[in-house]
Amino acid sequence: MHGPDSGNLMIYCDNKVMQVDFKVHDSRDYTFFIDEEICIIKVEKGKHGGYAYSFKIDNKTATDFNKKKKKTERKWTRQSILTLGGGVLVFLSLFFGTLTFQRSRLAKSLDKNGIEVPARITITQRGTFNNYSIEYLYRYQGANFRNEIGPLKKAPMTAGIPLKKGYEFMVLVDTLHPDNHELLLDKPEQGTLGEIMNMVLEKHLEINPNANEVEKYCLVPSAYQAEGLDGLSDIYHQSKPEDVSPDYNTDSFLRLIRDTPFIQAFEACKQEKLELGVD
Repeated sequence: MHGPDSGNLMIYCDNKVMQVDFKVHDSRDYTFFIDEEICIIKVEKGKHGGYAYSFKIDNKTATDFNKKKKKTERKWTRQSILTLGGGVLVFLSLFFGTLTFQRSRLAKSLDKNGIEVPARITITQRGTFNNYSIEYLYRYQGANFRNEIGPLKKAPMTAGIPLKKGYEFMVLVDTLHPDNHELLLDKPEQGTLGEIMNMVLEKHLEINPNANEVEKYCLVPSAYQAEGLDGLSDIYHQSKPEDVSPDYNTDSFLRLIRDTPFIQAFEACKQEKLELGVD
C-alpha cells in the first residue's frame, strides 16, 4: 500500500507486514526475505507523477541459499546438456551413417550399371558478383534429366579450359536409377573436344605465330594424348607466370613438352604427318 498524498508505504505478503516506510515521494528499493530468498520491490516515480512498482528475486547476492541454488542449477544444466548432447550425437550418427551407406550403395550401383551419355551444359551468371552455376541436361530412355552445379565463385572451367554454353560432356548414368549420375567434365564429347582443341591451337598460334606445320598438326593432339585436358590447359596458359595461374603456366607447359609421354606422342604424330607429306 502506498498513500498518494502522505507517501506512507507498507509492504506485506500473505497478511504479514514485511516493511513500513513513511513519506515516500521518490524512487526507492526495498529488500526483504521471503523464506530464504532475497526479494526486491522497486518504487519508481514517473516523470509526470504517479508511481510504478516492480518485484524481483535477487539470485546474484552470495547468500547460502543462492549458492546452493546455483550449484543445483549447474548440475541440472550439465545433466540436460549431456542428455541432449547424447541424443543429438545418436541422431547425427544414425543420419550420417544412413547417408554414407546410401551414397556408397549409389556409387556401387553407378560403377556397376553406369553407361555414358552426352550432356549439354549452360553457364549461368546471377547478379553482378561472381556467382556462376553450371546447368546441364542429359537424356536417357526418352526422359530428360536437368541438374545444376553451383554456386561457383569463379567462371567455371574444366582443368584450365573455360567452359562455354553448348559444350557437351559425358555423363555416367545408372541404368537402374537414371537420376543417379556423375558429370564427367574430363570427358568432352567428340564435337566439343574438337572445338576445345581448335581454341587451344588458336591460342598457341597467337603466342607463337612462327610455328611450323608439324607443330600446328601435332602439338595439341599430342598434349591431349599425353595429359588429357590438363595438357591442353598447359598450352592454353603457356604465357602466364605461376603467380597468375598456379596450376597451368609457362613452367607447366615446359614440363609438358619435356615429358616422355608427350615426346613419344609428338614423335609418332610427326612421323605420321611426314609420311603424308606435311613439312
